[in-house]
Amino acid sequence: MNKYTIIKMVGYCFLIFSLGIFQVSCQKNKKIIGYNDLLYNSPGIFQVSCQKNKEFIGYNDLLYNSPSLLWGSSIEEVKNKYPNIEKRGFNGYDDIKNNLTGQIQSRFFRFYDNQLYMVLINYGTYNDAELDLLKNNLQIKYGKYLIEDNGTIENWYIADNENNAITFVINKIENNTVRCSYINPKLRDEYDKKYKNNGNGI
Repeated sequence: MNKYTIIKMVGYCFLIFSLGIFQVSCQKNKKIIGYNDLLYNSPGIFQVSCQKNKEFIGYNDLLYNSPSLLWGSSIEEVKNKYPNIEKRGFNGYDDIKNNLTGQIQSRFFRFYDNQLYMVLINYGTYNDAELDLLKNNLQIKYGKYLIEDNGTIENWYIADNENNAITFVINKIENNTVRCSYINPKLRDEYDKKYKNNGNGI
């Protein structure tokens, strides 16, 4: 075996070894895009973050641990999770005190043709420090969002897409009273078209 042949074989082996490393590296790196410890078995941050922030299509309280509800749930399905709701007004139901958790002062459900499409929450009053903390916590959990402030009313648009419209409204002249609307835009538009435009709904 001459010197030229030996050099060719060594080069060929090196090429195969390099391709093998690249293939393993690509397969390994396909698992997660983000922090994934190469030496120890630690959870990937990006993977956990994606699972945590997966959108729930319905009412899923952002501040307190309350039973979640899919949009389109019937009145009976809502009563299964909130058993003591009471009818109020046109297509509306009030939650009563023994269903409320945390600082929630009131919770109101609205239906369109027996389909849940809106939940209105009154979270009570916050001092300035509590309000700043709430704002920062929501930004950490759900990312940057649009804020509109006219000096007396401040709106925080946490979500605004085809599945969920979530808006916090802070009334500064009512001691920073914090209210939030959780809405399904599609059912809301159908409700408005059928009732509001005819002067029959509220």
